[in-house]
Amino acid sequence: MSLDAALHREFRVREGMSLALRVESFNFSNTSHYSNPNGNRQSPQFGADVGAGGANEWLGIAIAVVEVVEHGFLE
Repeated sequence: MSLDAALHREFRVREGMSLALRVESFNFSNTSHYSNPNGNRQSPQFGADVGAGGANEWLGIAIAVVEVVEHGFLE
């Protein structure tokens, strides 16, 4: 099992403009997923865990400037 997490926050810079910050992390806990031990009794690696699989951790950071444009309506 891997744990994913995301945070999002908007900071108001001025009226009509904000700064959006987003941080995403996959496999946040950095948990290894081990394979089953070698069950071949004739193998010199009998009983050994010969590998770990699964997703690696990943961290992404994004910053965006968001500008709100107000549209006027014609009467």
